[in-house]
Amino acid sequence: MCDMHRRQSPQTGKYCSRSFALSGLDDGKLAQVLLSICSLLTDPNPDDPLVPEIAHIYKTDRQRYEETAREWTRKYAVCSLDLPAYLSNLAAYHIL
Repeated sequence: MCDMHRRQSPQTGKYCSRSFALSGLDDGKLAQVLLSICSLLTDPNPDDPLVPEIAHIYKTDRQRYEETAREWTRKYAVCSLDLPAYLSNLAAYHIL
């Protein structure tokens, strides 16, 4: 099961942005950051890479890049989630 960090108050169900306020991010800025991350994930810029080796593979061997991306996604970004239990937990906190 994934570690889920609640950012909502169990009493009210309202979003809690205290951790972002401490770092200077308000909800509007957070939305901009998340939008930028989504944009980079859907349309990477290999001409300005964080990791040049990955950008080189992206440009020269797209199939290898896609296979590696799928493998790393399965390995590092996918978790098993007991959906019925998760939804029940959310309902218990009045989040749904």
